[in-house]
Order: sequence, then C-alpha cells, then structure tokens
Amino acid sequence: MFKTIFLSTGILLSGISVAQSQNLIAGYLDTTATGSALKINMTQASQDGYNMVIFGFAKINGTSIDFYDSTSASVLKQKLSDAKLNGMSVLISVGGQANTFNPGNLSSTQITELASNIVNFINTNQLDGIDFDIEVQTDPNLLLNLLQNIRYFDSNVLLTAAPQINNGKLVTTGNNQDYQAAINAGLFNYLFLQEYNTPPQNDISYISTIYPTIKAQVPSQTKIVTGQPTAAVAAGTISIYHPSAGVTYNTQEVTAKMLPELKKINGDNQYAGVMGWSINVDYDAADYGDATHIPGTYAYGLKDCVISNQCDTPPTPKPAVDNYTLQTSNTDSAKGLGIMMTIKDTSGNSFTTDYISPSSSKVYNANSNPSASTIEGKKTLSVHWVTYSGGPSGDCPGSFDLTQNMNIMVNPTYKTCAFSVLPSKK
Repeated sequence: MFKTIFLSTGILLSGISVAQSQNLIAGYLDTTATGSALKINMTQASQDGYNMVIFGFAKINGTSIDFYDSTSASVLKQKLSDAKLNGMSVLISVGGQANTFNPGNLSSTQITELASNIVNFINTNQLDGIDFDIEVQTDPNLLLNLLQNIRYFDSNVLLTAAPQINNGKLVTTGNNQDYQAAINAGLFNYLFLQEYNTPPQNDISYISTIYPTIKAQVPSQTKIVTGQPTAAVAAGTISIYHPSAGVTYNTQEVTAKMLPELKKINGDNQYAGVMGWSINVDYDAADYGDATHIPGTYAYGLKDCVISNQCDTPPTPKPAVDNYTLQTSNTDSAKGLGIMMTIKDTSGNSFTTDYISPSSSKVYNANSNPSASTIEGKKTLSVHWVTYSGGPSGDCPGSFDLTQNMNIMVNPTYKTCAFSVLPSKK
C-alpha cells in the first residue's frame, strides 16, 4: 500500500540537485504526429543545436501513465534512443492541446500512487524527467502534491512546465494560475514559457520586456526558458512571425530578430535558453504547409547566442539543400526477393527505404514519405541492403554522392550493386 507523503518546502529545495549549467535549446517532438516524427534525424538536430528533446505525449488517466498509443510509443522509443546517443536530455510531456493529463479527483493516497507510477515510467524508459504542458484548468493543490511526491521518490527527476502567459501571469489557460503553488514551492527545474498565441506576443520586444515580470514570480533556483514557434506554421497568427496584419517572417528572419532580445537577458542567472514548438515543424515544415522552410533553421539560428553568448551577429544562413531525386531499384527477377536499403554518410546521417519489390523501383527526395532529407546533398554515401530476417544481405562496394540525381540498383540474388546518374531534374 502507498503511504501519503507530506514534505516541507525546505526539504524540497534541498532535493533539487540536477546540474543546470548549460543553456538549453529544447524542442518538443510530437510523436503522436508519427509521419513527421519519423523523418527527424536526431544527429542532425543535435548538430543544429538542440540539446533537450521533450517528447509528446504520454497520457495520464487516474493513477496510471502510459504512452499515447502503440504507434507513437514505437516512434518515441526509437527517437529517444537516438537522442540519448547524441547526448541530448530527454523528457516526456503530458497535456498539450489535446490534453493527455486527466488524473481526475484523486485522494492523497492516489496522488502518491500516481507519483510512484510516473517515476517508474521515467526510469523504465530511461527518461530524464517529465514536462507538464497543461492547457486546461487543473487543481493547483493536486499538481503541488503530485510534484512533491515525485520529488520524494526520486529527487533527480527533472520537473518542468510549459505555462502560457496572460496579463503577465503564468497560467494553464485563461487566467488560471494553476502552476503557481508548485512554482512557489520551488518544484520545477525549468519553466518553458509559451510566448505566443496571446496578445501582445507578436511584438519581438516581448521576449525581453516580460522576462523581469516572470522572474519576479519564480524562485531563484528555477530556470526560465523562453519559448517560440519554430516556424510561422507552428502556431497561430499571434506570434513574432506575424508582427502586424499581412506580414509574415520566415524562421531565419525571426531568429535574427530574436538575438538582440535574448542578449538583454542572456546574462541573467535564471535565464536558461530557448524552447521551440516543435522539432516536427523545424524539420518537416512542408507537411505543415511551408515548403520553403530550411530544416533546422530555428535551432541553428539561435545556437551561437544561446550556447556561446554570441548574439551580435546572426550565423551564416543555413544552406538549403537541393532536393535531388534518389531512385532505388531492385533488379532481382530470379528468386523474387524484396529488399530494403539503408544509406549512410560518414557522419552517421542515414535513411532507410520502404520495402522494394522485385523488379521495381522507389523514388525518394526531401519531401517524400519517408523523407530522404537526412542524406540530401551528402557525399560518400554507403548502401546496406537486406531481404528478410536471416536472408541474404550485403553492403554495396564503393560509395556515391547525392549531389545529383542518382539511381541505386541492387540484385539480392547475385549480391550485386550499381550506381548510375539519372537525368537532371532541371
């Protein structure tokens, strides 16, 4: 049986021992949007600047916590493993626009049980913590007691929240300051401020002008992270991408305008970086309606300022990779073996094709599903092919450059490969 835990604020504060020295470029990766989530290359995201991934969304019902569904769970586990291999911190988020945080009315004993289940979920899945992105009215005392118990069970778990800002107050929705009791108790390691969707958050200066107002409401040990959409299509019209009616900036323009505002708060001891909603949009904006967005521009444009405090000059624009056509062909007709190919560059960027039937071809590019954006424009690409579990497989001799339209041909029966240049798309 679970026992009820009562903790004093003094004990809670001493329990927070997580190192918080490096500024964050944190991004939400919504794995319930499985199509775009599958396209994210975590190595590339890390190289562009992301050092924390907040996976959405787990669901809390009563005293239980679980993955959103089996499909998103599979994607999440794959991307989580990739993120950890790249040294990124990893959190699970609950709540969101669809609200996956539904504990209901819990007794003290039930709150303790839920806290224990959350800690077990975090540790079992090798996560660093949990993020509360609650966007519905919630019992402040339930949230306070829940976080107190999580801290009791494991003081090393990162606890974060993603409050909205309304009239200078930290809210779940409307004017509901449901986070504030837990904030006052010093329970959160980080607050990821949603500085969009509420007037006057389309004014770029809001980033620096709201900061002292928020800081005054937050204990000194809690770090503050300013959050923005990663592209105009990632949020509504009230964001810094839409400074006035009829005006829309792209991400490269927005990140350049953010630098002077971030510079004003970069030296503050509670400032801890930036958050982006979402990594999905930053790397697959075309699926959300923006075919011109250069993948990774949000993190790339802010990295030097946030991580190295070099905020005076925007970085050299992130190069847009030409969208070359990659045709993969299975030339087998003798034994009828289907294949899949995995194509890698020397830096670890990789792309895996769909199943390719015998005597057929598949065509991929940056906008296909699955997307070949991770290898577009890359050189010295190698090919590994497989048929079925325990069946023929092999590595193609040599390599090729995807700096032009290419056809990769594999015959699994004879274990032969050939690379050929396709006609130019221009």
